[in-house]
Order: sequence, then structure tokens, then C-alpha cells
Amino acid sequence: MENQTASSGHQATDQSELNQLRQQLQAAQQENAHLLEHRRRLMEVLNCKSPDRLEHDLRNVMNELNLLRTIVETDE
Repeated sequence: MENQTASSGHQATDQSELNQLRQQLQAAQQENAHLLEHRRRLMEVLNCKSPDRLEHDLRNVMNELNLLRTIVETDE
């Protein structure tokens, strides 16, 4: 009888842990989808063809912006 009670307790704990893991997985999947959508939109704005080039292309845009700011400041 004690073994059945202990076994039931373990099953309840296991089920609770399984539910928590499922919730964590679902949250991670939602966050991943959200980040992928952000990446897609950034790629669209930068006209970037490959996710691997996104950081490089963004750095280029930032460098060009800084260069233009410097040019404008020296012209004033």
C-alpha cells in the first residue's frame, strides 16, 4: 500500500515537472518565433539576403551613418 502511495506521489511529481517543461518549451518556441520575425524584418529593411550577413550589413549601415554625421559636422 505504501509503495502505491509513493508511486502515485512520484507520478504526480513527474506529471507536474512534465507540465512545467512543456510550458517552458512553448514559451521558448514563442520567443524563437518572435526573434525570427524580428530578424526577418531587419533583413527586409536592410535588403539583406542572408541571415549570416545581417550583423555585417547592419555594421556597414552604422558605419556609413557615422561617416555622414562626421561629414555634416565638418561642413557646418
